[in-house]
Amino acid sequence: MSGYVVSISTEGAIFGIMALGLNVIWGWSGDFDLAYYGYVAVGAYMTLVLTIGPATAPAHYILGLQLPYPLAVLIAVITAMAVGLVVGLIALRHLRGIYFSIVTLGAVYVMYVIAGQYVPLFDGYNGLSGLFNPMADWFGLDYQAYQYFFMGLCLVMFALVFLLMWRISGSRSRSLGSRHSATRRCVTRDPLLLVEIVIEACQFKLQVSDEELNDLEEKAGQHEHHNRPRGDPLEMDF
Repeated sequence: MSGYVVSISTEGAIFGIMALGLNVIWGWSGDFDLAYYGYVAVGAYMTLVLTIGPATAPAHYILGLQLPYPLAVLIAVITAMAVGLVVGLIALRHLRGIYFSIVTLGAVYVMYVIAGQYVPLFDGYNGLSGLFNPMADWFGLDYQAYQYFFMGLCLVMFALVFLLMWRISGSRSRSLGSRHSATRRCVTRDPLLLVEIVIEACQFKLQVSDEELNDLEEKAGQHEHHNRPRGDPLEMDF
């Protein structure tokens, strides 16, 4: 197998895992979070500063530890989760839709500026390097053999994440399907139930629209009728 195929397969598995995570945020939850790749960058930076050892001039960065690679990855994941929690507590409190996306875009830009401008953090725009063949010494692998090992590890992790999400997605689909089936059975047994549901939905929609209209009239200084009766939608003259 050529080095090109190994490289493409490895990177494809890594980006595939990232795409599955993006599907959870953008697809399942419906939150257009633009700070997603910022969390990935935080995890990558933390993995490096926890494994490559102390900084040597002219490089500057925090920590500079030499922890075992799996432990460093675990700490990096927890750190990225903490950053995501902070951004979420700010952005999800009162914001949805495009406003939520704007806040997360601002958050990832702040991460970018801090990482680039504050050199003692992660060596500024020079970035970090020095993590070569993690865990290769544990298994006694040379450079050539390690490529296949790391490719296999990435593919296995991608397969596990894919199967987990596929199973969760199937459970969600069955749950939604059972709810729809139960509603369909109830409506089939009692057709009047469907009529009641439609009437209640119309009443709620008219009530909300009427309240919004009152608010607009009040703001414009043209509110003439206070406590206007809403009436029954079935008796209203359209």
